[in-house]
Amino acid sequence: MTTIERSHPNTSKVSIVLPNYNYAQYLDERIQSLLNQTYSDFELIILDDASTDNSLEVIQKYLSDPRIKTQFYGQNSGSPYKRWNDGADLAQGEYLLFAGADDSCHQSC
Repeated sequence: MTTIERSHPNTSKVSIVLPNYNYAQYLDERIQSLLNQTYSDFELIILDDASTDNSLEVIQKYLSDPRIKTQFYGQNSGSPYKRWNDGADLAQGEYLLFAGADDSCHQSC
C-alpha cells in the first residue's frame, strides 16, 4: 500500500471516501463532480484497490489539489466494504460521505 499524505493538517468539516477498482472510465468525471462542489470544505480520500486499468493515471492528475488524500493498494481486497472501512479510519472530518467511483453529482449536492 502506498499512501500520499499532505503536509498541512486537515481541518475539513466533511470527509468523502471514494473507493475505486477499475473505474477509470468514470473516475475523471466523478472526481471533477466532487471538486467542483459549491461547498469546498472537504477532504477527498481516494482508495484505489489495486486497479489494473488506467485508474492510477486518472487519480495522479489530481494530486496537486490539497483536499485529496490517496491510498494505492497493491492487492485487491475483494470487497468494497473493506475499503470503505479503511477510508472511514483515515477520515478526519466531522461528517462522512461514501461516494461511488462510477457516479457523479450536481455541484450543489
